[in-house]
Amino acid sequence: SLGNEAGNLSEAADSLNKAAEAVSEETSEATMQAQTAQSNSETVTEATSALKASIEFILGECQKTSELTKAAVASSETSKNVVSSLKTRTSEIASVVEDINTIASQTNLLALNATIEAARAGDAGKGFSVVAAEVKSLSTQTASLTERITEGIEAIIREVEGAVQSIGNVSEQIGRIDSGALEINRSIESQTNSVAEIADSVVGTRQAIDDLADRLSSVDMKAMDSIGLAAFVQGIADGLSITTAASREHLVRMLRNATPMVSRRKSPRVDINLPVKVSLPGQITLDAVCENLSVGGAKIVFNNPDHIKGLVERITTKISIEGGEVTGTVLSISKQIVRVRFDDTNTDFIERIVARYHEDKVVEPSELPDETPQSMCA
Repeated sequence: SLGNEAGNLSEAADSLNKAAEAVSEETSEATMQAQTAQSNSETVTEATSALKASIEFILGECQKTSELTKAAVASSETSKNVVSSLKTRTSEIASVVEDINTIASQTNLLALNATIEAARAGDAGKGFSVVAAEVKSLSTQTASLTERITEGIEAIIREVEGAVQSIGNVSEQIGRIDSGALEINRSIESQTNSVAEIADSVVGTRQAIDDLADRLSSVDMKAMDSIGLAAFVQGIADGLSITTAASREHLVRMLRNATPMVSRRKSPRVDINLPVKVSLPGQITLDAVCENLSVGGAKIVFNNPDHIKGLVERITTKISIEGGEVTGTVLSISKQIVRVRFDDTNTDFIERIVARYHEDKVVEPSELPDETPQSMCA
């Protein structure tokens, strides 16, 4: 019916409005979260940039250290070579000193032979004996000096050997430092690459968050437009419902005025106040009150108008009354009042209920409001 469709349109507009409001709330919350993520991504970007700059500075310092260690290694190698050369030269001097010592020994031996020969010559060999004695004295002094030189050279050789060993140790340690610096350099380069990748990823994430924020803002604007559209549709539905109700009321009055003497009810109705239970589709049961009853139908009143939101006209429902159950079709819905037409299978059961009440409660057919116009409008 037109009224039913207007009601459906109103419910659809209300649902659309609620859905649009829910979407607007969700998008607003999501926008706030995106903005928070955007701020966090900016902080991470700044921190990543600072970390990258620090690593690049450390990398530069490590490269300088590596260059210095390489220079130190080269210097130690040069020093080692110089000391080794000094050791060689010292060894050569020692050899020369040894040769001098040998010559001194031979000279001493010759002086001794000359002294012996001078003694054999007698007075004629006295002068030669003096010379031989001086030569012997000089050779002795030369031997003493060469011995002292030899001791000094041996001491120098020992010191040089110690220096060579020390320089070798220093060179080895510097080599280890250089190797460690190279490892640190490679590790920092790897970290630099990783930080660069993280920075690129953060930048990409920030761009994605910015795009998401823009999209959420667009969705929020569309949700607000949907809310406005839902309100517009709600207004149309409300106006249509008012127009339909007015048209129905006008049609009822017109038909009643046209047929004032016609009995439009097939059976009498009694005024009662019986508690009933109304079963709706989906296994939903609601409590209500039956205010009047006839074999043809009943007037059901719900205490809470929200309880009949699931009801629509022409829907089949079951009503539990007086220990039994009857099946009927919803004819009309007005606020908290629902009018139901019973099936023919319920006639005997309803007649027994009506018979339990006194005759003074029976309303004559001509005095009752007619359901025919409402069913026609429905």
